[in-house]
Amino acid sequence: MHPHPVLHVSPRLHMVNHH
Repeated sequence: MHPHPVLHVSPRLHMVNHH
């Protein structure tokens, strides 16, 4: 379960957010 649905749309953002 991901609280950020945006991450699903942009996997790239996930990397940036994770960083």
